[in-house]
Amino acid sequence: MENYLKPKEYYENLYDQHTVDMCRETEARMFQLKDNKDNKSKYKESMFGPILCNLVLHFKTGERYLNRQETIRKWIDDDRAKEELLENAVLPNNIYCNKCGDMMLVEDKLLHGKSIEEKERVLFLFRCPSRCGRGRAVFHDGEEWIIKPELCDKCGLELNKKVERKGNIILTYYSCKKCRFKKVDKLDLSVRKEEKKKIDKFYNRDRAKFCLNEEQGQKYYKGKMNIKRFEKLMEDIKKRNDNKEVYKKVFKLKKLTISELEKKLVPVLTNEGYIKFELDKPEIGRDVFIEFSAQDEKSDREEYDSSNNIKKIIKKTLENTNWRLMSEGIHYRLGFLNGRLRGYEKEEDLVNLVEKILSKKNE
Repeated sequence: MENYLKPKEYYENLYDQHTVDMCRETEARMFQLKDNKDNKSKYKESMFGPILCNLVLHFKTGERYLNRQETIRKWIDDDRAKEELLENAVLPNNIYCNKCGDMMLVEDKLLHGKSIEEKERVLFLFRCPSRCGRGRAVFHDGEEWIIKPELCDKCGLELNKKVERKGNIILTYYSCKKCRFKKVDKLDLSVRKEEKKKIDKFYNRDRAKFCLNEEQGQKYYKGKMNIKRFEKLMEDIKKRNDNKEVYKKVFKLKKLTISELEKKLVPVLTNEGYIKFELDKPEIGRDVFIEFSAQDEKSDREEYDSSNNIKKIIKKTLENTNWRLMSEGIHYRLGFLNGRLRGYEKEEDLVNLVEKILSKKNE
């Protein structure tokens, strides 16, 4: 059974190897650009060549550093999931030989998936212990894996198959009854001497060059954040220039505190016959939400008139402030009224608020 999960060092080395290969390829590609006249590299012999190449590699090596830990973590998680799937797969029961009927024994198990999109399953390989030696392959969910028959290249009929082993050589003979087509597949199982792995003399040099250490990586990260902040600043400046009217009105909005909000509403509402105005404890989130209550001292005022009137008063009073009456409106019970107010604090929310006001005026 194959072990999928490797030591963390294996994944780190693999990631760094990919980084070195990618950066080497980038260098080679840039310096292979030829000039039509003298067939020489335009960049290598130019003062701008190394500068341009170093600039490209600066961003490539920096991004590889930023993605390193997350990529390695994902590789480890994927292999751990494969290992757990393989270890926890339940062996299918009662698998018999299709030729002699004997109970078959499991030889091995492996992960199997026909495509990247298909979910991997555990495939158990069974072998008949009797002389027939037949094999079967069954997935952990009980489905048998049926190998597609070899078809004749000429007439498309299923080929007859005969397997013969001579020492470490396995010969598979195929023949067609109809057109006499024949072919032989040869599999050599003999142990070959391992070819000496070619030593990459410059790997350690290039690994130190292209795989950033912690200090270099953090320097790249800070530089990237500074670029993003600068881009955001330029976007904000452009947005302000393009929407001068909106930002002018945002600047003129009165940013009331909760205490100032209460002081602004109480005299206006009292003057209109709404007494005992109170604010509850605020809910603090991105914006500030606060429930209020009041009593209508005019007993001859009907429910609709009372609710509609206080709504108009609050909306008008808060028109040029950062506070708004919530869309659920005013609730009325026996002269007792309550509702909710929303306070905007962040500039972008105030901009959206003003844009909505201007949009309604233009309709």
